Amino acid sequence: MGIRRITVAATILAAALTPLAGAGSAAADVDVAALPGCTEARMIGFAHRVSAQLPFHPTGGLNCKLTTGYHNWAVVVLQISLQKCNGFTSLAVDGIYGGQTAEAVRKTQSRYGIPVDGVYGPRTLKAMRWSGTFPGATGPVPTCAHYG
Repeated sequence: MGIRRITVAATILAAALTPLAGAGSAAADVDVAALPGCTEARMIGFAHRVSAQLPFHPTGGLNCKLTTGYHNWAVVVLQISLQKCNGFTSLAVDGIYGGQTAEAVRKTQSRYGIPVDGVYGPRTLKAMRWSGTFPGATGPVPTCAHYG
Protein backbone atom coordinates (compact mmCIF):
# COMPACT_ATOMS: atom_id res chain seq x y z
CA MET A 1 0.00 0.00 0.00
CA GLY A 2 2.84 2.43 0.87
CA ILE A 3 4.66 1.79 -2.43
CA ARG A 4 1.49 2.50 -4.38
CA ARG A 5 1.05 5.89 -2.63
CA ILE A 6 4.68 6.81 -3.34
CA THR A 7 4.27 5.85 -7.02
CA VAL A 8 1.07 7.89 -7.34
CA ALA A 9 2.68 10.86 -5.56
CA ALA A 10 5.75 10.66 -7.81
CA THR A 11 3.55 10.52 -10.92
CA ILE A 12 1.55 13.56 -9.80
CA LEU A 13 4.74 15.48 -8.98
CA ALA A 14 6.29 14.62 -12.35
CA ALA A 15 3.14 15.74 -14.17
CA ALA A 16 3.08 19.00 -12.21
CA LEU A 17 6.73 19.80 -12.94
CA THR A 18 6.73 18.87 -16.64
CA PRO A 19 5.43 22.27 -17.88
CA LEU A 20 8.34 23.98 -16.10
CA ALA A 21 10.78 22.37 -18.52
CA GLY A 22 9.03 23.92 -21.52
CA ALA A 23 9.52 27.13 -23.47
CA GLY A 24 12.09 28.95 -21.37
CA SER A 25 14.54 26.15 -20.72
CA ALA A 26 17.25 25.00 -23.05
CA ALA A 27 17.23 21.22 -23.40
CA ALA A 28 20.62 19.74 -24.20
CA ASP A 29 19.43 16.74 -26.24
CA VAL A 30 17.04 18.16 -28.82
CA ASP A 31 16.95 17.80 -32.59
CA VAL A 32 18.23 21.23 -33.64
CA ALA A 33 16.78 20.83 -37.15
CA ALA A 34 13.28 20.63 -35.66
CA LEU A 35 13.64 23.79 -33.57
CA PRO A 36 12.12 27.12 -34.57
CA GLY A 37 14.53 29.80 -35.70
CA CYS A 38 15.54 32.40 -33.13
CA THR A 39 13.82 35.63 -34.18
CA GLU A 40 14.61 38.07 -31.38
CA ALA A 41 16.65 38.53 -28.21
CA ARG A 42 15.44 38.62 -24.62
CA MET A 43 17.17 39.83 -21.49
CA ILE A 44 17.61 36.74 -19.31
CA GLY A 45 18.98 36.63 -15.78
CA PHE A 46 21.34 33.79 -14.80
CA ALA A 47 24.67 32.92 -13.10
CA HIS A 48 25.03 34.96 -9.92
CA ARG A 49 22.82 37.90 -10.99
CA VAL A 50 24.28 38.19 -14.50
CA SER A 51 21.84 39.43 -17.15
CA ALA A 52 22.42 39.07 -20.88
CA GLN A 53 20.46 39.26 -24.08
CA LEU A 54 20.11 35.76 -25.52
CA PRO A 55 18.66 34.51 -28.84
CA PHE A 56 14.97 33.74 -28.35
CA HIS A 57 11.83 32.57 -30.15
CA PRO A 58 8.34 33.62 -28.91
CA THR A 59 7.03 30.04 -28.71
CA GLY A 60 10.28 28.07 -28.46
CA GLY A 61 11.90 30.28 -25.84
CA LEU A 62 15.64 29.63 -25.64
CA ASN A 63 15.16 26.35 -27.54
CA CYS A 64 15.72 27.84 -30.96
CA LYS A 65 18.35 27.73 -33.70
CA LEU A 66 20.38 30.10 -35.85
CA THR A 67 22.13 29.02 -39.03
CA THR A 68 23.46 30.41 -42.29
CA GLY A 69 21.01 32.83 -43.90
CA TYR A 70 19.43 34.22 -40.73
CA HIS A 71 19.48 38.01 -40.45
CA ASN A 72 18.00 39.46 -37.27
CA TRP A 73 18.63 40.78 -33.76
CA ALA A 74 19.19 37.26 -32.38
CA VAL A 75 22.22 36.99 -34.68
CA VAL A 76 23.50 40.36 -33.44
CA VAL A 77 23.50 39.26 -29.78
CA LEU A 78 25.17 35.96 -30.74
CA GLN A 79 27.87 37.84 -32.69
CA ILE A 80 28.47 40.30 -29.82
CA SER A 81 29.06 37.43 -27.38
CA LEU A 82 31.25 35.52 -29.83
CA GLN A 83 33.30 38.69 -30.30
CA LYS A 84 33.54 39.93 -26.70
CA CYS A 85 33.59 36.67 -24.73
CA ASN A 86 34.71 33.83 -26.99
CA GLY A 87 37.82 35.23 -28.67
CA PHE A 88 36.51 36.22 -32.10
CA THR A 89 37.53 39.88 -31.89
CA SER A 90 37.51 40.40 -35.67
CA LEU A 91 34.00 38.95 -36.14
CA ALA A 92 31.71 41.50 -37.80
CA VAL A 93 28.60 42.36 -35.79
CA ASP A 94 26.22 42.86 -38.71
CA GLY A 95 23.24 40.66 -37.83
CA ILE A 96 23.92 38.32 -40.74
CA TYR A 97 24.63 34.64 -39.99
CA GLY A 98 27.12 34.08 -42.77
CA GLY A 99 30.30 32.08 -43.21
CA GLN A 100 32.32 34.04 -40.64
CA THR A 101 29.66 33.58 -37.94
CA ALA A 102 29.20 29.89 -38.78
CA GLU A 103 32.96 29.36 -38.51
CA ALA A 104 33.08 31.14 -35.13
CA VAL A 105 30.23 28.91 -33.92
CA ARG A 106 32.04 25.78 -35.21
CA LYS A 107 35.24 26.77 -33.39
CA THR A 108 33.29 27.55 -30.21
CA GLN A 109 31.53 24.18 -30.40
CA SER A 110 34.88 22.42 -30.87
CA ARG A 111 36.48 24.35 -27.99
CA TYR A 112 33.72 23.29 -25.59
CA GLY A 113 33.53 19.67 -26.78
CA ILE A 114 30.02 19.67 -28.20
CA PRO A 115 28.98 18.38 -31.65
CA VAL A 116 30.43 20.65 -34.35
CA ASP A 117 27.97 21.69 -37.06
CA GLY A 118 28.18 25.50 -37.17
CA VAL A 119 24.51 25.78 -36.18
CA TYR A 120 23.63 27.66 -32.99
CA GLY A 121 21.20 25.75 -30.76
CA PRO A 122 20.63 24.78 -27.10
CA ARG A 123 23.99 23.01 -26.70
CA THR A 124 25.87 26.03 -28.02
CA LEU A 125 23.77 28.31 -25.79
CA LYS A 126 24.89 26.40 -22.70
CA ALA A 127 28.52 25.91 -23.78
CA MET A 128 29.60 29.39 -24.85
CA ARG A 129 30.17 32.51 -22.77
CA TRP A 130 27.70 35.40 -23.05
CA SER A 131 28.31 39.13 -22.85
CA GLY A 132 26.25 40.51 -20.00
CA THR A 133 26.28 42.65 -16.90
CA PHE A 134 25.91 42.23 -13.16
CA PRO A 135 24.92 44.86 -10.60
CA GLY A 136 27.89 46.78 -9.23
CA ALA A 137 28.13 49.45 -6.54
CA THR A 138 28.11 52.24 -9.13
CA GLY A 139 26.00 50.59 -11.84
CA PRO A 140 26.06 47.62 -14.22
CA VAL A 141 29.46 45.93 -14.61
CA PRO A 142 30.25 44.21 -17.94
CA THR A 143 31.12 40.52 -17.70
CA CYS A 144 31.17 37.24 -19.60
CA ALA A 145 29.41 34.18 -18.20
CA HIS A 146 28.14 30.72 -19.14
CA TYR A 147 24.35 30.39 -19.26
CA GLY A 148 24.14 26.69 -18.39
